[in-house]
Amino acid sequence: MMPLSIDFANLHTILATLYDEMLPLCEDMMDVGKGLAGLGALFYVAVRVWQSMARAEPIDVYPLLRPFAIGICILLFPTLVLGTLNNILSPIVQGTHK
Repeated sequence: MMPLSIDFANLHTILATLYDEMLPLCEDMMDVGKGLAGLGALFYVAVRVWQSMARAEPIDVYPLLRPFAIGICILLFPTLVLGTLNNILSPIVQGTHK
C-alpha cells in the first residue's frame, strides 16, 4: 500500500543533496556541450558571412549576434541560468518547505 502523505522536508533535502552531488558529475558533459555550441556558432557565422560575400552583399551584423548570445548562455549555464532559476525559485521552495 502506498502512503498518501509525503514528508516534504525529507524530499527537499534529498533534492538539494542530489543537485549538489550531480552538478560536479555533469561538468564533463557540460564542457562537451560548450565546445559543440562554440563550434556551431562559429560555423553558423562563417556560413552567413560567406553567403553575404558570395552574393556581394553587405554583411548584416545584428543577426550574427544571436549565436553569440546563445553561446554566452551556454558558456555561463551553471551560474547564469541555474543560479538565476535557483534564486528566483528559492522563495517558493522555502514557502513549500514550511
